[in-house]
Amino acid sequence: MILPEHEANRLLAAEGLPMIAVKTVNSAEEAKKEAAGLGYPVVLKLSSSIHTHKTEIGGVLINLADDHQLEEAFGKLRAVREQLDPQAIIILEPMAGSGAEFFVGFQRHRQ
Repeated sequence: MILPEHEANRLLAAEGLPMIAVKTVNSAEEAKKEAAGLGYPVVLKLSSSIHTHKTEIGGVLINLADDHQLEEAFGKLRAVREQLDPQAIIILEPMAGSGAEFFVGFQRHRQ
């Protein structure tokens, strides 16, 4: 099982780790409203319990600079979601500045 990104972010933030703002969005209009609050540029991502490497499936659209780009990107991401994982959530984040980004994985062994 893969813990979706939006759930992992929520758990890490609850433990006191500084996390980037993550907004769940269900429509292009909602995405534009949230982006106005976050400020451009923004990133749209799929948050999936099936796909770990979202970039490889077209599930990450970065550096969206305005409402027009965001609306177009939302349509593309919705199509990817419908084709590959209809249960995935679409999330919106501000474009991160410089710094370290890392990927953490765990496996549970029956020992």
